[in-house]
This record gives sequence, structure tokens and C-alpha cells, in this order.
Amino acid sequence: MATVRAGLAGGVIATIGMTMSMLVMGDGGPPPTAQVVSTFAGGDPDDYAMPGIVLHILYCIGAGVVFVVGVPLLGLEFGSIGSSVALGLVYTESSS
Repeated sequence: MATVRAGLAGGVIATIGMTMSMLVMGDGGPPPTAQVVSTFAGGDPDDYAMPGIVLHILYCIGAGVVFVVGVPLLGLEFGSIGSSVALGLVYTESSS
């Protein structure tokens, strides 16, 4: 059975890979989540690049937890942290 710890591990790995891809292949501007932060805080998204990255990391890790909670509901099973990390790497490569 998948655990929240496995979901966190997969989420962290996928987030690191996606973030690195986003930074390397991006246009040099702030991440898309900076727009979300600027909407609530006011101001220009360029002023919120770092809080945008933090928000990006937090919601991606949260997505890993949601994934691991949803896996049993779909009848799937990932029994180890290793398989969760591997899935995170596969997801990172498929979304790049």
C-alpha cells in the first residue's frame, strides 16, 4: 500500500525535476506561480519570483500526497518509496 511518505518522496523528486526543467527552459521571467502570489499580494509578478518558486514546490509536493491518497481509490498499488520516486522521475520526463 502506498504511504504518505512515499507520496512525499515522489512529489519531491517530480518537483525538483520539473523545477529544474522550468528554470532551464523558461524565458528568464518569473515562474507562473509568481502571478498567483502577485494577485494576492499586489504588485508585479517579477517582484515575487522566489515566493512563486516556494509556492510551486509546496503545491507539487501536495500533489504527491493527493496522488498517494488517490492511488488506492483507483485500485492501484505502489508498495515502496522506490517505486514512487521512479514514478516521479517518469512524470518529470514526460512533462518536460
